[in-house]
Amino acid sequence: PILLDADRGLTKTLGVFATDWSGAKVDQDVPTMIVIDPDGVVQLKYFSQNTLDRPGVEYVAKVVNWINESRAVKEAR
Repeated sequence: PILLDADRGLTKTLGVFATDWSGAKVDQDVPTMIVIDPDGVVQLKYFSQNTLDRPGVEYVAKVVNWINESRAVKEAR
């Protein structure tokens, strides 16, 4: 699932809401990616340095595949 935090409640709680960020002085959420596995464990968190700084799709897919493979190995034991 993907979370859209329209009221900014979560981003404010996580400290990734800013009014002065990356040279801009406007209310905004810092681009952030958090991947949480099915057990609720954070496996990846990335806070961007600017609006163009984000992990690539290939990298995120590798992380998700790794989570799924690790889970399958755990369940097979």
